[in-house]
Amino acid sequence: MLLSPQIIGFFVFTIYPILWAIKMSLYYYNTIPLDTRFVGLQNYVTMFTEDKRYWETWVTTLEFTLMKLILEIPLALFIAVILKRKLKAKGFFRAVYFMPALVGGAIVGVIFNNLFSYLGLINAWILEAGGTPIDWYGTKAKALLFLVIASTWTSFGTNVLYFVAALSNVSEDIYESAKIDGANSWQIFIRMTMPMILPTFGTILLLAINGTIHVNDFIIVMTNGAPAGKTYTVMSYITGNYAPGFGASTANVGYGCALSFVTSLLMCLFAIGYMQLKKKLENIY
Repeated sequence: MLLSPQIIGFFVFTIYPILWAIKMSLYYYNTIPLDTRFVGLQNYVTMFTEDKRYWETWVTTLEFTLMKLILEIPLALFIAVILKRKLKAKGFFRAVYFMPALVGGAIVGVIFNNLFSYLGLINAWILEAGGTPIDWYGTKAKALLFLVIASTWTSFGTNVLYFVAALSNVSEDIYESAKIDGANSWQIFIRMTMPMILPTFGTILLLAINGTIHVNDFIIVMTNGAPAGKTYTVMSYITGNYAPGFGASTANVGYGCALSFVTSLLMCLFAIGYMQLKKKLENIY
């Protein structure tokens, strides 16, 4: 009885939509019943032979993920180490770092778009200073950089809390023994702290990768793929072009379902590969 709401919700809001999407991936479907027709595997053939943009969004997704993890994980660990020390009002700082995580991705996109769009606040300050406005989204590299910065701002606070919890579980006796043996702070961190938190670090990395690969509404609101669709991640590409209400009114939703199904399979392969690597972080002692 207690589990029934979750079980019913799982079948109604997860299993049924998945099965529906798999079925519709075999149809041409633009939400108009009279135009709906069975096309078999044609959507999949088109995806693998003609839709270069879809595979380019996978490259962009991996670039975005790598850039964000390189910035976010070390930054979160660094701040966690500082907050772990005996600082005044460290509870306040933990709350401050976590607060951006409470803001929805679409709202974050609106905030940073108002800051860095061509007519945004930053360019207004540059004009007042006598400078020339900068097209922050003029190239893929610049646009992707600001997407990474904005996405890191909204999510790294959660990782800070995870790292603080992991660091708190390391016994102080280990540190005292290392100091008695003559180890300095850097040696203690590299040879004692990091190995002790590696299992938790693996979980943090998994959550960070999963959240980054699935980034969607944030991209649509902030750049909508600009310039020329080059900053679309795979999820934002599918949503922005084939989801009813986002793409064109005549978008082939059936083709979008095929893209979603293949994307899900590829993400499962990523997850399986990661879980195999994660085993090396477990039972390290």
